[in-house]
Amino acid sequence: MTIEDNTNNIASDGYEIQGQALVIPAHSSLNGAQFWSLQVGGMGSARFQSAWDYATGAGITIGLVDEGVNYTHLDLVDSYNSDIDYDPQDPDGQWDAMPDDMSQQHGTEVAGIISGSIYNSIGTFGAAPDATISASYQRFGSSVNMDDIVANVGHQSTFDVSNNSWGFTASFADNFNNSTFHGLATAIQSNAETGRGGLGTSFVVAAGNSKLMANGENIGGDSNFHNLSNSRFAIAVGAHDSHGNSAFFSSPGTNVLISAPGVALVTTSGNEGGSSDSAYVSGTSFAAPMVSAAIALMLEVNPNLGYRDVQEILAITAKTGIDENGAENGAGNVNGGGLYFSRDLGFGSLDAEAAVHLAKVWTASSTAANEAHLTQAFALPATTDASHQELTLDLTPETFDKFATDFVELSIAVDDADLKDLSIELVSPDGTHSLIAPNLNAAGSATSLSFTFSSVAHWGENPFGTWTLILSHDTPSDSFSVKSASLDVYGDFEDENDEYYFTSSFAQLAGANDQRKVIEDTDGGEDTLNFAAAGKAVSLNMHSGALSHVEGAEFVVNGDFEDAIGTVKGDSISGNALNNVLRGEAGADRLDGGEGDDTLLGGSGNDKLVGGAGADYFDGGAGFDTLIFARSSSPVSIDLGSNINGGAAAGDTIVNVEAFVLTAENDQFWAGIEGSGTTIHAGKGNDVVSTNAGNDLLDGGEGRDTLIGGLGDDTYIVDNKGDRVSELLGGGHDLVKSKVSFSLNQGDKVEGQFEDLVLLGGARKGSGNNADNHISGSRSSNVLDGDRGDDTLAGRGGDDRMHGGQGDDVLNGGTGRDVASGDAGADRLNGGKGNDRLDGGSGNDLLSGSQGKDQLSGSAGKDNLSGGTGADRLDGGNDRDHLAGGSGNDHLSGGRGNDVLTGGRGRDVFVFGKHDGADTITDFGTGHDRLNLSAFHYKTKAEALADFKSVGHGNSESVVFEHAQTKIKLDGFDIHHLDGSDLII
Repeated sequence: MTIEDNTNNIASDGYEIQGQALVIPAHSSLNGAQFWSLQVGGMGSARFQSAWDYATGAGITIGLVDEGVNYTHLDLVDSYNSDIDYDPQDPDGQWDAMPDDMSQQHGTEVAGIISGSIYNSIGTFGAAPDATISASYQRFGSSVNMDDIVANVGHQSTFDVSNNSWGFTASFADNFNNSTFHGLATAIQSNAETGRGGLGTSFVVAAGNSKLMANGENIGGDSNFHNLSNSRFAIAVGAHDSHGNSAFFSSPGTNVLISAPGVALVTTSGNEGGSSDSAYVSGTSFAAPMVSAAIALMLEVNPNLGYRDVQEILAITAKTGIDENGAENGAGNVNGGGLYFSRDLGFGSLDAEAAVHLAKVWTASSTAANEAHLTQAFALPATTDASHQELTLDLTPETFDKFATDFVELSIAVDDADLKDLSIELVSPDGTHSLIAPNLNAAGSATSLSFTFSSVAHWGENPFGTWTLILSHDTPSDSFSVKSASLDVYGDFEDENDEYYFTSSFAQLAGANDQRKVIEDTDGGEDTLNFAAAGKAVSLNMHSGALSHVEGAEFVVNGDFEDAIGTVKGDSISGNALNNVLRGEAGADRLDGGEGDDTLLGGSGNDKLVGGAGADYFDGGAGFDTLIFARSSSPVSIDLGSNINGGAAAGDTIVNVEAFVLTAENDQFWAGIEGSGTTIHAGKGNDVVSTNAGNDLLDGGEGRDTLIGGLGDDTYIVDNKGDRVSELLGGGHDLVKSKVSFSLNQGDKVEGQFEDLVLLGGARKGSGNNADNHISGSRSSNVLDGDRGDDTLAGRGGDDRMHGGQGDDVLNGGTGRDVASGDAGADRLNGGKGNDRLDGGSGNDLLSGSQGKDQLSGSAGKDNLSGGTGADRLDGGNDRDHLAGGSGNDHLSGGRGNDVLTGGRGRDVFVFGKHDGADTITDFGTGHDRLNLSAFHYKTKAEALADFKSVGHGNSESVVFEHAQTKIKLDGFDIHHLDGSDLII
């Protein structure tokens, strides 16, 4: 196989299986079946839709080595940056990656998978919609030359991520041992070494579409037969369908890290200017950009990831099942065991949301600069066996006993008359088999091979021990010899600080293997249980042997584990006697450090942190977080200003905590002079609680407590007659909620200015002060007194008694039979439900009976009385009043002064006395309403009727009664309709 035969064997995976072109209707919904690859449900979905809640690729650049991109496409125009695109055939500084002709659509289709807009109604959806893309124009077919390839690949260090949906057609064409490809090999390595300021550009490569199955065996191409896709600096991506099954065309290989949706995807198409076309596409060319998009989301949440971290996170978080073509390796730290790997799918199918969550909490920074390397040659056999040879080598540690494997490279040179029938298998010290090549049928008629293969199947394994290389033929070869074979292991030296990961695959894997349900660490160090990639909340008890749950499956931890990281759900994590670091992350979590000097980090969400023994560090993070000391049998002394705490909180540091639950002892709490609001719930002791300038809640608990607020709108909970409350004068609008009778008037229990009072529990008395108070009763029968100021009183439930006192007050009775008096001032009284008695007192008042049989008295002043529903009694009192009976059979008496009376619906009685002044009835109705004139002592109704006369004519006709300095006007009433039945004498 010569260089000349293969340098032009370069093709886009545009020769891939591709569906018919179509236009997706405008306003397509992401919930449509055609977008299965992005949705949350289904084994085949990459779960981008839920990942977008956390990241969309904003600020990340993705380079596309492809045959140009139509950047005027309406779904791409907002995400494409033409300032950084590249075409090695254009003059320097005049680069433009617009395709040369209309047939070159592959790059446009790849671009749409990554960053097609989700913000318009055209119809496609990119997986990283806010990422920035730009193309490096690579011509395929007969127009290709190696200089262009090297230039384009070398340009990828400009980007955070590089997508390469292209490859070499012939197997072993891109053999980096050949000098023609040295430039390409160097460019790929340089991207890893120099991209992203040394963190490395993630170089994503399509695995290829060359699988060809016959009699259960792949006689087609293998992704591992190409140094472009099996480079340890690359991420080889296979394709699967909507069920998560490997696509029938997807090239397998031990170099395939992960698979992604790649069958019947909808993406951008068309090279016309301003195109809005879409097309169905299939191929690893379109699985690769799915992974590129996921990496963009990962880098958005954690820009410090090295390119090797990206590879490992993708491997750990891939969704995996029990595949008869796969096997568990010897890593031992993922889902209670090893990583599950198959040649078809790699470590499984892409889970973008899980990858984002794990990336966010990832602390390592694994780069080319800190990559460790082990190398050793296999011992060649002393005798030649034409059908089967086994070569071994022993890797032994020199300085570190532990090494975590990433990539393994196998470099081999053989002469073999029957090379196409040769099978190559590598077995690690853990017993993991990497079927490097089931056969070399793709080598054709070649009889020799010098090539470097790779395997990711040993990821996470410790490589020290005996490796075995098995070379075999089904039938003996006429001639077969191994010229050389060597092993290169890349990864990291490790200490005893181990991390154990859990994903959404745990339940299925543990269900098939009970050993995975026991998480054990025996080598010491500071060990971490990491649930960030799990899809459901974890309930974790870190005590050795205690039962825990995640993903609906049980497990136990054996041994000493120090640290834990939760999910984005509402987790419950309990530490042990060690010095634990517990991280809740997102969600409403409960973290309990237990004994030891613990660090509890709530993260986002409304978390509960439980203080225990030891000097602990509490950081609630974002959200409304609560620190709980209720379990302690000794008091706490907390000073948030100095963070010098005592008692059960001795040595504790507290930040970003909004609420506190104290002990049942005599606690002390000072919130400091600054803050945005603190909530304190003390226990049964005689506590002292002092807060800061925020809007605070102070609850002293059952004892005789002293509650001291500051600036801000504070709430005080009083539940003992011995409680004392203190507030700065002018220090906000403050509320007392009292479980005992309470007065806001200053005295030995109250210091400073309080505005509002709410009574809690049973029958209580509550009174205000000279401020404008809001006083609310409980559901029982309360006595409320507004005192001075313009007050608002609410009786709520029960039979309440309310006095407005001085000022313009508002009294609302609520339910029950209430008695309310406005007293002085222009008051508003509302009886609410029940049979109420309302008295406006002096001043111009507004009284409303609302529901029930109410008694309303205006007393002095110009009052407005409204009975509402029910049979009400309204008495205007002195001065000029307005009375409205409402519905029901009402009694209305205007009293002294010139009043206006409206009976409303029902059979109403209007009551008059001597010297009542000039009153008007607006709606008197004969036959149902009556006039009560008994105070005038008429002997007969005829005598009374004689004092009525008609005034006015037509529409202005009315009836007027005059007697003993009382005048009654029946407005709009015809005197001919008036008779004795309308009178009560």
